[in-house]
This record gives sequence, C-alpha cells and structure tokens, in this order.
Amino acid sequence: MTDSTVSVKAIKPLTDPKLGSASVADINYLAQATRNAVLPVFLLGNGATTERVTAAIRRLLEAVKLPVVETVQGAGNVSRDLEEDTFLGRVGLFRNQPGDMLLKRADRVIAIGYDPIAYEARNWNAEISARIIVIDEAKAEIDTYFQPERELIGAKADTLDLLLPAIKGYELNQGSRNYLRGLRENVVEDVKLDRNATKDGLVHPLDVIDSLQAHVTDEMTVTVDVGSHYIWMARYFKSYEARHLLFSNGMQTLGVALPWAIAAARVRPKETIVSISGDGGFLFSGQEP
Repeated sequence: MTDSTVSVKAIKPLTDPKLGSASVADINYLAQATRNAVLPVFLLGNGATTERVTAAIRRLLEAVKLPVVETVQGAGNVSRDLEEDTFLGRVGLFRNQPGDMLLKRADRVIAIGYDPIAYEARNWNAEISARIIVIDEAKAEIDTYFQPERELIGAKADTLDLLLPAIKGYELNQGSRNYLRGLRENVVEDVKLDRNATKDGLVHPLDVIDSLQAHVTDEMTVTVDVGSHYIWMARYFKSYEARHLLFSNGMQTLGVALPWAIAAARVRPKETIVSISGDGGFLFSGQEP
C-alpha cells in the first residue's frame, strides 16, 4: 500500500564524490586545439548546469568570448550579461535551429556535460565531420556520430578553471565574428511569421511566450510539460539561470510540469514557480489526491 506507515529510518544525505580535474596533458591539448581553431563552440548539456560548473563556464566566457549552444536541458548557463556576446541558441528535437548551423560550421565542438538523450549527435553531426572534445565526469557514450578525439574526465568546474588561463587572450578572427553576427540575427528573429495571420480569437504562440517572458524574472522557475507548446518554449523562451527552465527529454513524459512545479516550490519556497501544460498534460497529474 502506498499509504502504509513507514518504520525504516531515512537514508542520511550523502556527499558528492570529490573528483580532481582532468589531467594537465589533456587540458593543454584542449587549450592548444582551441587556439588553433577558427570557430570553436561550446555545446552545453544538462551536466553543465550545476552551480559550480555554471559559475566556471561564466568565468571562462567573461574572459574569452566563445560562442555557446545549449541543449534544452542545458538552458540557463549563459547569463544576461554574456548573452549578446556568446549565446547562439538551443538545439533539440529538430535539426533546423541556428545552433545546428553553428555546430555544423564549427571546426571544434567542446561538449560539456552533454548527454545524447537530450539531442542525439546524429541530429547535429549527421555528416560525421565534427571534431569533438568532451569535458565530463564520466566517459562518453560513443556511437557513429559521436566520436570524441579527446575526453577530459574529472571535475568539470576544476577543469574549466584550469583551462581559462591557458586560452585567455584567444579571439575569433573577423570572418568568424561576421558569421556569428549574421547567425545571431537568426536567433533574435528566428522565424519570420506573420502573427496577425492567426484567425480571430486565436493567439499566436510567440505572443504567449513574449507575454510570459515579460512577467518571469530570472529567479523564477518555469516547468514545461510535453506537447506542441514544448517546441515553442524550448526554442524561444529565454532563461538566464541554470535549472530554472525544466523540460522532459528522452521519453518526454506527459504530465510532468505540475509535479515538477510542486517539487520546485519545495526547493525554492520563496520564489514564484510557473507550470505550463497543454495537450492534456495537466490531466495526467491534476486528478491525483
């Protein structure tokens, strides 16, 4: 019975294992590879969203303005102050985002905390041409489309902090900056849609997102259910704090937004939580006692 009395004592909180950074040889390899690259790109996944890793990424981006692409589960790593100089959008679901174009163009993809379940490499590396270096705490899941030439295994934040002085002073050449400028315009005005073309009484999804964006502060948490609204939110809704915009990937569990919002409210009791559902998602959990 799920409502039976439990007599077993709760397991005590465990501390995270203490890992060292990647080896000096591996960090030097990445530093040299970055300096030799014409267009290196950071691909940030869910594993890059812990507080320490996000802080390390921001320290690095403040010193070296490298372009960044996030998976939808890596949302929020780039702060408002860094957005204009570094952020080129998210990738996920469909292979038609500006971030996909950038990953295809890049001559070096530095994947930090990337998990294929978020967005399989066959979607952004279909040509099997990407030169990939991984920064993570565990070995990568290798397949035909994801074959890193080097893996920096260890505490990600410590590895990034050691990488920073080794690449400080690196700048993209003018050709790469021009390319990114044009691509950034696609991020700002990604889809050229006539919002007035909707029928009377209907609201365009981008108008909903604009309105929501205007009322959500950086400290608020937004949970997103599965449905067509998920696509619009994942692609266009901006988040500037890690783990404050939550999506379900992989099997994409319908009905997650409400229970996630309840859990987020327990973790962040002083902050407003916004739960977004549609396509029957709320009904999957709204009737629970």
